[in-house]
Amino acid sequence: MSLRTPPITLLAALGSLSVIVFLVYYPGLSGPFLMDDFPNILLNPAVQPDNFSINNLTMAFNGNGSGPLGRKFPSLSFALDFLLHDRQFDPFWFKLTNLVIHIVNLLLVFLLTHLLLKASRPGIVEKGTNLLFLAIVITAFWALHPLQLTGVLYAVQRMVSMAALFVFAGLIFYLVGRRMLTHNRKSGWWVIASGYVVAMGLGGLCKESALLFPALVVALEISLLDWARLPESSATKLKWLLIISITIPAIVVVAYLLSHPAFLLQSYAERDFTLGQRLLTQARVVWFYLSLYAIPQTARMGLFHDDFITSTGLLHPLTTLPALLAIVAVIAWAIWKRKKSPLLIFFGCWYIAAHAMESTIFGLEMIYEHRNYVSIYAMALVFGVLTCRLINNSDNPGAMTLLLPAVLGILALTTYSRAQTWADPTVFAHFQLRNHPQSARSYNGAALVSDRLPENFVTTYDHLRMAALHSKRVVPLIDMYKRVNFLIQAPDGQEAITVANANRQAQPDPTNSTWNAPLPTKMESLLKLESEIGTEVEQRLEKAKLTAKLMSVLRTNVDCLSGPNTVCFVQPERLQHWVLMILGSTEESNRYKNLVRLLAAKLYAYNGDIDQALEELEKATVAAPEDHGYFLIQKAGLYRALGLNSEALEYLYQVKNDPKTKPIEIKIADEMLATLLP
Repeated sequence: MSLRTPPITLLAALGSLSVIVFLVYYPGLSGPFLMDDFPNILLNPAVQPDNFSINNLTMAFNGNGSGPLGRKFPSLSFALDFLLHDRQFDPFWFKLTNLVIHIVNLLLVFLLTHLLLKASRPGIVEKGTNLLFLAIVITAFWALHPLQLTGVLYAVQRMVSMAALFVFAGLIFYLVGRRMLTHNRKSGWWVIASGYVVAMGLGGLCKESALLFPALVVALEISLLDWARLPESSATKLKWLLIISITIPAIVVVAYLLSHPAFLLQSYAERDFTLGQRLLTQARVVWFYLSLYAIPQTARMGLFHDDFITSTGLLHPLTTLPALLAIVAVIAWAIWKRKKSPLLIFFGCWYIAAHAMESTIFGLEMIYEHRNYVSIYAMALVFGVLTCRLINNSDNPGAMTLLLPAVLGILALTTYSRAQTWADPTVFAHFQLRNHPQSARSYNGAALVSDRLPENFVTTYDHLRMAALHSKRVVPLIDMYKRVNFLIQAPDGQEAITVANANRQAQPDPTNSTWNAPLPTKMESLLKLESEIGTEVEQRLEKAKLTAKLMSVLRTNVDCLSGPNTVCFVQPERLQHWVLMILGSTEESNRYKNLVRLLAAKLYAYNGDIDQALEELEKATVAAPEDHGYFLIQKAGLYRALGLNSEALEYLYQVKNDPKTKPIEIKIADEMLATLLP
């Protein structure tokens, strides 16, 4: 049956599957923006253009500096979503775009699977199997699995799904080109080369994980694809292509890391774990992912997995060593059975290849479900092939066929159920907290939701208190400190806390409280609690890693001091002490250190020490030449605030005349110039 002229039944099947996927995810489209959506989308001026001008779109294309290559196509798509919907940040449209991308990927996965099954070795798929039907089953498993949800409903993870789009497209090019080689068509090499360009060139500009494309190709070649169909000369050349595409990048990466160890080590500058601890923990993480593939329990899923215990040794926790031994045993068994178990070889090689970047040496967060967006394809293919074998070899194939809709139906209903919990911030926070009661981030998320209503003041405080108890981080403590100060400074706040306490389980007044005690109702106890929380903040700051979240919280409090008619609940002198503490303890390799220098400069300026403020800005400018324009703009802003407009203009013109200045910096400089020039 030709894919060029598919029968109406095939179109109906693909159309029906696309509709089902749309309906399954639809409830979650109304959900809120979350976590990394804010710095990458809502607080990123580059993706908030005024119009569709080339300059604005170019600025958006270059508007995300995450990773060595940037996330250029996703960044541009965020700007287009913003422009196409009245310059509004409506999460519905951002998530709808993600869902459309997922459905496009569904179609690509189907094409990829059909080509792969047709090119597979004898015995992989039993004779007489309807390959189109099998491809539909595999695609449905991949598209409907609940582990895919964060790649769709977490807006910023468009980076993952767009990268996957180009990877799947590249694999299709590769298989088409390879098929052409089996017919001695030399132009197949150009098609194969196009696959590498599409996957690594375009996909790499979405997320660096697309650069694993050569490893995915090797996973297919050593497990499923039939080499016997290739002419000998083409087979030899293809082997060399595979060897070169793997070894040369590997040598380059290893050489670079050995000659630039800071590149790797700086990724741990803001982490609470070491390189060794991460590698030990990932041995358990990969089994955790696999368990979710096979048994997708929503109670074990979630956006936050910071409650996953870090392995600090082979027996801490006890499952670390067994996880490592199990990996070694599976690899050894797969090698031993490599000729008889090509599906197992495929599963292992594809899974390892897909996780080779995010589950190895780089100092990333330990667990995110969206990292399985491509890797879960291995499970989908093995499930489809083995299930079809089971049906074909069954004495009652009609009854066994019911297994497919049953499994796919369970996946669809589970994903639909998850999508519903993502539809509302309150429901989302509730389920995150219910499923991960040891997660500090879940408590932080619950605090953000409950804080929307003033009557939830005590509940919000208790969530922050639990977040501080379940982590060593300082951010929830700073929020607790502000709330206690609010009660101390605001008489109506004192009355509100008294009423709120009357409506919950009675708590004894903790006159001898520590920082983690429930909120008291007496002023004397509040003053004592404020002091104890402040002390705990300083103790944690001595050991704290400067993270994006800590940087954001400090910046919010510093900016509060310069805001018009605002009341700030962290005293300027204490805030300056905190900022200088973290500035002194943070290594130069930390990417946020120069931003803390900026905060220190603002605090010095607030206290009238202009010379010290300029000195901190100069340090930041010298230490971060790639952000030279940004810090010059900050200097201009400082001089403008002091009424020294001529000095401010001088720095702004430097920004305008520097060829290395980023488009977004030029835009900001132009806006400032408009306020200074007559």
